Amino acid sequence: MLNANAHKKFTASGDQQAEMLLERVLGETGATLCGTDLCVVLGGSYGRGDGGVRQDKENGILYNDLDFFVFARKKSPAAENLLKKIAEKYEKELKVDVDFSSVMSIKDIKNNAKRLMMQELKRGYRLVCGEDLLAEYLPECFHILLLFTVRTAFECNCFAVEFFVQLRHFGFFNKFQPFSYLPAIGVFSNKHGITAAENGFINIP
Repeated sequence: MLNANAHKKFTASGDQQAEMLLERVLGETGATLCGTDLCVVLGGSYGRGDGGVRQDKENGILYNDLDFFVFARKKSPAAENLLKKIAEKYEKELKVDVDFSSVMSIKDIKNNAKRLMMQELKRGYRLVCGEDLLAEYLPECFHILLLFTVRTAFECNCFAVEFFVQLRHFGFFNKFQPFSYLPAIGVFSNKHGITAAENGFINIP
């Protein structure tokens, strides 16, 4: 199962300057929030470990925004104000948008478990502070990621290759027999008017 800190890098290139910067920012943020009982995770591209780095570093090192997601057993209005101050501080320093989600409860995690945003977050994030409520309360819904992968692969016209690359990335081959998903692919294909020849699945035993 993929969860917090499943990888060591923030950026796709492993740029040392960017990596050190993000380690410092997350460390400072975690220290600031350590007494709040919040679970804060970094999602998005840097949370997954494939964030971008600017070639022209005069306008800042980071290319992508920082997307933080916030969870708590009990919501606190005071915490929201603190998160806003942290965001403002680092937006000035990093020259990118720094976004904290509204505080989500355990009930919110469970109610939104099948949303693509939450499943994307599940497959790659970095824990900044607090107990890892995502690992504890957010189940993996592989069929949601599967349908997203199918749609993305069709849109980029490289279905067969992209589909299996993404399945491996999501860990499907570790859990299931991949060809068991062919009926779902067929339903998706028929819905969008795509034939077997177009999606690359021909003569599969």
